[in-house]
Amino acid sequence: VVEAIGQTRQYLLMSSGSVYHHSGHIPAGDFVFCTTRGRSETDSWTDMMKPLSEEAVPPDVQWLKQAVKQAKRPYRKGKLEAERQLVRAAKKQQLHFTIFRPPQVEGPWDPTGRTEFFARRVEDGGGIIIRRSQRGRVFQKVYRDDVAKAVITAVDNQRAYDRVYNLAQPEVLSLERYLYVIAYCLGAKPPQIVDVPDERLNSQLAGYSPPVPSPKTLSTHRAAADLGFCPAPYTSWMNTTLEWIFSRPAGDEYRADRSSELALM
Repeated sequence: VVEAIGQTRQYLLMSSGSVYHHSGHIPAGDFVFCTTRGRSETDSWTDMMKPLSEEAVPPDVQWLKQAVKQAKRPYRKGKLEAERQLVRAAKKQQLHFTIFRPPQVEGPWDPTGRTEFFARRVEDGGGIIIRRSQRGRVFQKVYRDDVAKAVITAVDNQRAYDRVYNLAQPEVLSLERYLYVIAYCLGAKPPQIVDVPDERLNSQLAGYSPPVPSPKTLSTHRAAADLGFCPAPYTSWMNTTLEWIFSRPAGDEYRADRSSELALM
């Protein structure tokens, strides 16, 4: 794409918070259940819980090349490679880049159905099953409009040239808090969360994978300073999102999966 567009001042790339390797940041089950063994004395839980700055994955061609080789998940590998190719091209031609790294984006018209997955289950009152390895995660989300505003502000903005920006809400969520906020907005009862051992879930409910975000938190100080990034309050846009979700009927997939989940509970 960079070769095709010819001479241009700035290329804006929508990357992802997935470029950060979360297994070294805030573990899920290990942190809650203290199952980790053999940790060295230099490891620090405090450091692992600090919000990640953009320099945790620097826009450096060689660094990104090594990260691509080590990445196991295809989505993460693809985003890292996209960043590498853009930074590489910028060095070869007169091109400025701006890279954005949001976590899971929420809002109306979301085609992924991730928010709807949890909202429907909160609304029906039947409880929610998650994998035990997902318990204890903390994470952030971000509203689609806040991402759009940041991108627009960065266009032809020299402060954003050759810069990387995390875009995330300031509120840090656990799964419990996330579901409680949904319940509050719906006027529903907070759901029961049942964590099932991964082995049992794989054998009795094959393919079941609740879309719990990967465990990480992102620093957005740079976006605030350069782009005036100031996300809207979480509950305000969650209400808007839920109104859109429940303006439509639930799909057949939800009904089929839900009966199997309830039987396992």
